[in-house]
Amino acid sequence: MNRFEDKLLDFLKKHSPKGIFLVTGKKSFDLINKNISILRLLNGYNFKRFSDFEINPKIEDVKRGVDLFNSSDCDLIISIGGGSVMDMAKLINFYSKKIVSITNLNDDITKKDLYPNLAIPTTAGSGSESTHFAVVYSNDKKYSCANLNLIPKETILEPNFLKSLSPYHLACSGMDALSQAIEAYWNVNSNTDSDKFALKAVELLWNNLPRTYKNKDNFKDIMQGSNLAGKAINITKTTAPHAVSYPFTTFFNIPHGHSVSLTLNYFLNYNYNLNEKDCNDKRGVKYVKNKIENLAKSLNFFDVRSFSFALNNFINNLNLSVNLSELEISKKQIIDYVIPNINYQRIKNNPRKINENELFSFLSKNTNK
Repeated sequence: MNRFEDKLLDFLKKHSPKGIFLVTGKKSFDLINKNISILRLLNGYNFKRFSDFEINPKIEDVKRGVDLFNSSDCDLIISIGGGSVMDMAKLINFYSKKIVSITNLNDDITKKDLYPNLAIPTTAGSGSESTHFAVVYSNDKKYSCANLNLIPKETILEPNFLKSLSPYHLACSGMDALSQAIEAYWNVNSNTDSDKFALKAVELLWNNLPRTYKNKDNFKDIMQGSNLAGKAINITKTTAPHAVSYPFTTFFNIPHGHSVSLTLNYFLNYNYNLNEKDCNDKRGVKYVKNKIENLAKSLNFFDVRSFSFALNNFINNLNLSVNLSELEISKKQIIDYVIPNINYQRIKNNPRKINENELFSFLSKNTNK
């Protein structure tokens, strides 16, 4: 762990903070601190810890964090945790000099308005340490704060932190990252840079996540893959699988990465079978189909069909059920909660326009309730 300790101490020495605002998870931080004693490394510094917020934080949680930050004498933020933790740190930084409200979520902000922010991910899924946006919920709706200056000033990737994850949470976070990378690659906003990050992330996650899930080893490649997936969606943002995932998390408490898995394979085939009328990418139908074919070939699959079959097995081998009956979700709940709460900002990035009737038909077939 000397490498991690050296990087953390170097960061603190460089910034010489009056006070450190430590944003953490609740149980996850205690597990990590038990093994590495992060609090010991902060000896000699004044610090205030904030962990009083939910996974998928609400705007009310953000206000509590901002109030605590502004009442402290802190001038540096460190976030240690998963995506919600890093998003919370970004949101506290963003709102530290303004009223906490959804209405000003996308106000402009400059680097001069922000405090140094060090991100230390303890999961391999969100990629939040690499992105310029943060997610917050208000009245059961998901919003994104987006500003290029919100990317954390520095990041420390410590693969050993992933050892504290349960197999289920490792699977969820890994699938979130894999979906991010796939979505970035077929995204209408994709470019040469995002493609490079996305393909490498897909390669690392596809080849290593099942083995890491089973044997609890090789965490380095999983964390690197997640970080690259974050860099890819920082350019493109996400698409349909993420857009549809949010109501499953909000209303049914299915973890985000698991929720994304519910429709990833569906949208792989749906997007590949686009036509001139429903193509949403200005580069055209042929471009999109070639892109998805290249994605399959990058993993040594002969065609998209064989890739789709393997993706289904990949998700099953991580023990992530995509059967809505098993998840206690009925057709009526799909109508009442899922379809009306799809995130249409993310849908706009999808290469094929969404047909709600087809989506409902697919989801309905996955439940007998």
